[in-house]
Amino acid sequence: MPEFVAVKVADALNDRSRAVKGAKILVCGVTYKRDIDDVRESPALDIIELLRRRGAQVSYHDRHVPHLNHGGVTIPNVPLDRLADFDCVVIATESQRRGLRRAGGKRTSGGGHPQRHPRAARALSGRIVLL
Repeated sequence: MPEFVAVKVADALNDRSRAVKGAKILVCGVTYKRDIDDVRESPALDIIELLRRRGAQVSYHDRHVPHLNHGGVTIPNVPLDRLADFDCVVIATESQRRGLRRAGGKRTSGGGHPQRHPRAARALSGRIVLL
């Protein structure tokens, strides 16, 4: 599966006249399964490695994993409000879909008041490709 995802990401970027080499890619969810902090045997790690080998600048977002070192490299964990900074976003763990929906639209803060992330919503607009 990781190789399949890496090829699909490359194809999606190429369709938009963008190469993988130098592309900024965000991998959302790096845990083995949703809502845990265990990254052992996670396919996301292989996806990150394959994309890095192709020259991509890979970051990740996962609320359960604050720090990630893989292959001797520290991978930056970035907040979802920075979606507009990336050429591609890969959802690698199911639970990350909720966070992306919240980032792109309305969500409720702890006080119950609607918040909005307009920059993230613009980042997602017209740029979603289903693999």
